[in-house]
Amino acid sequence: MTNVQESNSGNARFIAWMVVALAIVGADQLTKWAIVEWVPLYDRVPLNSFINLTHQKNTGAAFSFLANAGGWQRWFFVVLATVVSGVIAVWIWRIRKDGQATSSTVSDLDT
Repeated sequence: MTNVQESNSGNARFIAWMVVALAIVGADQLTKWAIVEWVPLYDRVPLNSFINLTHQKNTGAAFSFLANAGGWQRWFFVVLATVVSGVIAVWIWRIRKDGQATSSTVSDLDT
């Protein structure tokens, strides 16, 4: 395989992974919107005999951690998630070629 073919293959894989990631984020946001629109707060929708989908309001982080922190936590986690997502995207971009070692790619992130 030539360098051009390897590059095109790596780019195609990168684009495919980004499309998958965007589809997952889109599905997540769509389901959250649907719950807010169609399920009353604290109401539940039985999915089967032992799983219920329940509309809850969480003003904090995981399990209402930092729920009474005054609102800064939302923007902190938005920024944190954005930075982590950017680092992962750069990492995937750098390892898009076959045979490139993951450990060397991680160490290259600090350059």
